[in-house]
Amino acid sequence: MVASKKPKKNVEISARFPIESRHLGPVCSINRSPPNNKYILTVGDWSAKIWVEDTKTPIMRTKYHGSYLTDGCWSPSRNGVFFLIRKDGWMDVWDYYYR
Repeated sequence: MVASKKPKKNVEISARFPIESRHLGPVCSINRSPPNNKYILTVGDWSAKIWVEDTKTPIMRTKYHGSYLTDGCWSPSRNGVFFLIRKDGWMDVWDYYYR
């Protein structure tokens, strides 16, 4: 997954990523992890997914929330922690390394 570069040729997204690994709606946020740039957080529809740059499927996905997710970002001070903002006004904090 390349979020910072334009591909050299047009790529059909359905050919590159399997249907079950994609977001069901538009992606609102794409962020690279500050300590390790190969991990990418995507936020869209009702879930967030963590990708590794060289894979075609996410290594982690959140549960589907009852409200649409509008934004997300990595913690600048702790590896594996990311924040998700929901349309209903809540902020969720996820720690990838906690259990």
